[in-house]
Amino acid sequence: MPHTFPRGLLLAAFGATFVGVVTAGRDGINEQNAKLHRDGMLKVENTYLHQEVNELRTELRMAASGHFIREHKASPASSLAQKEQLAESKLHSNLHEVSVKSVETASSDIEAKQVLSADMQDISEAIAQDAATVARTLDTKHGKSGSAVQAHGKNNSNSSDLKVLFILHSKSKFYDTRIRWARDTWAKNLASSQLLVIGDGEAKDLPGVIVHQTRCKPYDDTMGMCKYAEAVVVAQSMMWQNPEIEWVYMADDDSYIRAAALEHALFQQPPSHPHDRGVVLGSYGCATANCSDLLCGGSGYAANRWAIETLAGGDPAGFVQEMMRNGNRCGGDVANNRGLWGDAGLSETIKDRGIERRTLNGIYGWMLDKSCLEFSLESEKEPLMYHMIRSKSQMDLLHRLFTPLGEQTGSAAPASSSTVQDGLGGCVDFRGNVQCAASRDDEDRPWHSGPSLCKRPHMPRLPVLLGVVILLMLFGILVTFIWAGTKHEQWEGWKLQGMKFHSHPLQGHGKMFR
Repeated sequence: MPHTFPRGLLLAAFGATFVGVVTAGRDGINEQNAKLHRDGMLKVENTYLHQEVNELRTELRMAASGHFIREHKASPASSLAQKEQLAESKLHSNLHEVSVKSVETASSDIEAKQVLSADMQDISEAIAQDAATVARTLDTKHGKSGSAVQAHGKNNSNSSDLKVLFILHSKSKFYDTRIRWARDTWAKNLASSQLLVIGDGEAKDLPGVIVHQTRCKPYDDTMGMCKYAEAVVVAQSMMWQNPEIEWVYMADDDSYIRAAALEHALFQQPPSHPHDRGVVLGSYGCATANCSDLLCGGSGYAANRWAIETLAGGDPAGFVQEMMRNGNRCGGDVANNRGLWGDAGLSETIKDRGIERRTLNGIYGWMLDKSCLEFSLESEKEPLMYHMIRSKSQMDLLHRLFTPLGEQTGSAAPASSSTVQDGLGGCVDFRGNVQCAASRDDEDRPWHSGPSLCKRPHMPRLPVLLGVVILLMLFGILVTFIWAGTKHEQWEGWKLQGMKFHSHPLQGHGKMFR
């Protein structure tokens, strides 16, 4: 009789084998999933650590530039590099389970993209050295000691002691025209230490103005960006040497600036957030081929000492290079990607440094038509600056317009031309001070003759409204008298008719009694 196994035993053996196979398969899947999860977590950790390193680099630069600590000014870049190396070593030690080679390759690629030409690096170093020389020279002229006391970003209790530094971007061919016009008009009451010109040559006969010859290469596409960065570096050195300078305002040389009104507007600004990063005021909304929401440089911009120190303090040469890289990345204009713009590179650097951006009302970066100019003069937001003022007649008219009549002398005195007196060239009014252009020529009028961009109906000024009300009142009084006279004649007629009506019966009655 053949040997047979019990059926129950066979079923038990088969079930055990099946459970073992299923369990083994499940363990393999779980192990594979766990490995994928570990790999994913390591990649995420790798990304986070890279972000932490970048944030650490930014914070180190902020610490070196945002707190006005200059005891180790001679070697901030080297200490910063050592701290960055420590951060890199921390990164590599925490990534022992990840391929370190990929991290090093990515870092090297980033550094390669950030390297500028050797020529540009030399220029940035020269800019930093020249800025310190300008500040020392200015101190020598005004009898100050070489060791300035930093204000540490705190507002002086006496706001009248605080000043604004005005920096104009110019060229040597405009020294004897635009710069001289500015000095004789809106900048006439500024101290010589408050007006600085950055140009491409020396000024031989221009008293009352500090001219700084740029290190940027002339006739180069990058000159505009380079001069923008250079202006910030020079401003930082001058503010460091002059604690009374609390703000800096930078604009082009073809600008009419109401200096006193602008100073008042700047010193009325609320504190920045965060306080130790500063604030940059301007007109925002411009764009390039690759960047948007940028500073519109034609309107100029204002920055307080915290912002200037955050940008250029600690490593001015590094700031110049960073701004040049940002400008190259943003590219040219939106239409055809031509040109490189300094305001674009500066705007991106402001964003990277965490500086607050705020709109400054009353600055006009383009020439307005007459109706828009009139609206700006009547606006609740007081006009502070007009750009593209490129003739002496235009500059003089604006200066007469914004100078009280009792203070008008020299270029502020009204012209004696019959055209001006007749108003044929066009007139504008600011707070009752009416000034007219010398002729209808474009160079005599600080507005263009193109189509109006201000489509709203022009509201009459207050004196005109008062005149209209008085005329309406007189007209109402005249109509009332005429109406009263007419009614009076009608009443007298009714009275006579009533007397005649009553007399007839009396006469008839008398005849009846005769």
